Amino acid sequence: MLEETLSKVTEILEQQQTQLLDLSAKLDLCNGKQDTATQLLQGVSGNTRQLLSGQTDIKSYESRLQNIAEGIQHGVKDTNMMTAKIHQLHHDELKQLSRMNEEVTEANISVRTDLAHLADEVI
Repeated sequence: MLEETLSKVTEILEQQQTQLLDLSAKLDLCNGKQDTATQLLQGVSGNTRQLLSGQTDIKSYESRLQNIAEGIQHGVKDTNMMTAKIHQLHHDELKQLSRMNEEVTEANISVRTDLAHLADEVI
């Protein structure tokens, strides 16, 4: 009976030892997975910092581009205003030249008429 009990106890201890070895292997596997998970989390954390930094850079670039776009819009507006002024000046100059041409034409006609009268008087 004692031998039977010892045999059963030995069998139970062997089973428990096997279970402990299995649990130890599973614990080692879990520890390895935990280490891997920790490394992955550190990597994710680093990536998150880089993304946030990149997002800050993008916002800065967006702000710069917005300022450039506004500058271009002001430049276009100024250019359009200057073009309108140039067209107005050109139009005014053409009107003035047209008046001067009419005056010269009238003066020319007057001179020809005077010359014709003088020629008539001379003849």
